[in-house]
Amino acid sequence: LGSNTPAPDSAEAEVAKLDPVNTVGGQSLLLEASDSGKTGAVPFSGSIEWSKGTDETGLPTLIGKASIPARNLSVDVLIRKNSDASLPASHLMEVNFKVNDSFIGGSIAGLPGVLLKNEELVQGTPLVGASARVVGNSFLFALSASPEDITANSNLLMSRKYMDLALIYATGKRAIITLEKDSAAVTLFNDVVGAWTQSKAASAQ
Repeated sequence: LGSNTPAPDSAEAEVAKLDPVNTVGGQSLLLEASDSGKTGAVPFSGSIEWSKGTDETGLPTLIGKASIPARNLSVDVLIRKNSDASLPASHLMEVNFKVNDSFIGGSIAGLPGVLLKNEELVQGTPLVGASARVVGNSFLFALSASPEDITANSNLLMSRKYMDLALIYATGKRAIITLEKDSAAVTLFNDVVGAWTQSKAASAQ
């Protein structure tokens, strides 16, 4: 968060007071728009664990499991290379939110974007793609299949330390869940995205 002391009552000041969470993968952070309509947001801390899986074609996948205990909110993220020729997407992100009946937002109504950034409290750069609600609180984010977008999206996934999931609650409130990549997760992302790139190059020959 830098050496500058944040102004009191700001979102940055609240985040600065949060205790680090000791889990592999780093911290997750939920920022909700304030009810008062004033600038700033209300932060809730949590954890994120990243791991590697394998899809049905044998290619590696990225798996993220995050939780925000104060909101009884958790989210599972699966990022995989698209193997469905009928779907115009290079990669797919399956994002499944789990909320209980008392969740303040009611449910997750929208996932308007996925953004990557190198600092926790800055505006991220969006992945090029489109989001669709699958069922309930589950969404599919399809990454663009154009060659220049594949390159840009791959570079973002590998080079940026934080991933933002932009949310819209059923109540209309907007929020962002920020998922951190620790050093082990950075290596994991580089290995998996690199394997996707190699598989694409092999299939093009």
